[in-house]
Amino acid sequence: MIGLLISTPLKNMNDQTTICASSQQVSCQLDGDTVVLNLKNSTYYELNPVAARIWELIQAPISVDGIRKTIVDEYDVTVDRADQDLNRLLDDLNRHKLLDIRDGKSADETAPAL
Repeated sequence: MIGLLISTPLKNMNDQTTICASSQQVSCQLDGDTVVLNLKNSTYYELNPVAARIWELIQAPISVDGIRKTIVDEYDVTVDRADQDLNRLLDDLNRHKLLDIRDGKSADETAPAL
């Protein structure tokens, strides 16, 4: 099924995988910092400025490629470094149950053969 929520490890993520902030959290700006409260376990997380920008981007569904392109365009960072840091952040957010991850397969890849 297209767009099905998956709980597979992020190592299986590809450029078309869609990321969105979990509905089981709330976030806000507090003294210039972004903080996130996980509503399931009442744990607060504080994000650095780049992580806060990514958090802002994932308030609506966005592909991994879309996040990476935005970060490379807005910050002085190489694509390789952006990939490493983005994967690390997404893995951390996922571990803390702060993400909804959707399979990035296209309709052609998931359609049954006729």
